[in-house]
Amino acid sequence: MGIFRNLGQNIMRRRGSHRDAVAAATKAWQEIQRGRWNEALLYGNLAVAADPSWPHGHRMLGFAHSRLGDLDRAREAFQEAIRTSPDDASAYVDLGDFEFSARSLAEAERAYREALQRRPRDADLLRKLADVASRQEHLDEAKDFLTKALELHPNDARTVALMGQVARESGEYEKAEGFLRNAIDRDPTLSTAYYDLALSLAAQRRWGDALLPAQQALAREPHNEEFTRLHDAINWNLERAANPQDN
Repeated sequence: MGIFRNLGQNIMRRRGSHRDAVAAATKAWQEIQRGRWNEALLYGNLAVAADPSWPHGHRMLGFAHSRLGDLDRAREAFQEAIRTSPDDASAYVDLGDFEFSARSLAEAERAYREALQRRPRDADLLRKLADVASRQEHLDEAKDFLTKALELHPNDARTVALMGQVARESGEYEKAEGFLRNAIDRDPTLSTAYYDLALSLAAQRRWGDALLPAQQALAREPHNEEFTRLHDAINWNLERAANPQDN
């Protein structure tokens, strides 16, 4: 707290110092990485007090408020970061990520589209927009975003996995299986790719084939309730198939 007190005193004596704003925002980010949200909030406020025109102080406040559950203040902070730097794509991405986590998909889409206008060749942004479109059941739009993302980064396992998920949601199970196995080959840690592969195989009533990827998904996230339900459902169907006289 001594560092905090000295920094605060410096800001009060020399209000508007960009150097102090940078120092406070840096400290806020360090506290965010440690999961110390109240401390991050204090340093974020100091950064904004030192230089209200600098967007990163507002961004730190947005992160801290979001983690503390104050969604209205978080949204205001991210929006203020945009107002202070309207050409900064990162500020729109932060707002989009916040709205996505708050399940405000239309607002997330608007923010991501604003960011994409400023960074049109950003494959991560295209994937975020595809994810939003998929969750809104705009599957053709999701495929378009993912195709563009893969043109930029054809080896990105997360994008390939999302393409598999969208194919599964479209009922294109053979394509889904190809994409998902490809994604797993590129990154065997992608638990959602195993889950989507198991879902795709289960949708075709290929219970025996579906069991292994369901097990692999659950092994990577043993406390995931969706993974557990799918695994149990596949096992139940396998037991029914093995004992038809009990049905």
